[in-house]
Formats: sequence, structure tokens, C-alpha cells
Amino acid sequence: MPAEVGRLEQALRELLTRLEDPRGEGLEAAWERCRSAEAELMALLERAREMGADEREELRGGVQRLVRLNAVARQAAARSQDGLAAELVQARRKHAQVRGYRTAEPTSGGSCDLAG
Repeated sequence: MPAEVGRLEQALRELLTRLEDPRGEGLEAAWERCRSAEAELMALLERAREMGADEREELRGGVQRLVRLNAVARQAAARSQDGLAAELVQARRKHAQVRGYRTAEPTSGGSCDLAG
């Protein structure tokens, strides 16, 4: 397997791990590594015409693995995005509830009922 394919495969696997981390730590760095490895792979693909048949076949197999791994990463990113969207909706609802809660003014003689 060409080194460029291996680097991108490793970067995609790391990205998948970061996407599954609920805190999202290291996600941006993992994404940048994917982009860098992708640029190397594109340069390799441009040189593919100069390769022998066996090398091209090996490259083709590696690219097919990358395509499948990329599909998994896209699905994981979509799930992560959906989860973040749901959290945002929930946070907005809670914010609206808190904003709608008003304590009685001290001069009004009212009370603040925290149980209700």
C-alpha cells in the first residue's frame, strides 16, 4: 500500500475516533491531518499514470478502502451534527424557560415559589 494511502487511512480513523468523543477534543487537529494527507494522495493519483499495472492495482484497492472509510466518517459526522443540533434545541428551550421565569418584585409583596 502506498504510504500516502496509509497516512490518509490513519488520519480518517483518528477523525472517526474524535467524532465519537462527546467532548470533541482534538477534532480540528484530526480534520487538518486528513486534509494534509488528502493533498498528498491527490499528488500520488496524478502520478498514477507513470506507475506499473501492479502499483496502480494496489493504489486502486487502497483508494477503494479510503472511499468506504470516508463514507463511514461522513455518517459519523452527520450523527455528531444531529446530536449537536438536538443539544442546541434543548439548550434554547431551557433558556426560554429560564427567561420566562420572573421573580416577584420585592416591593410588590409577592412571593417566589420555586416549587411550581
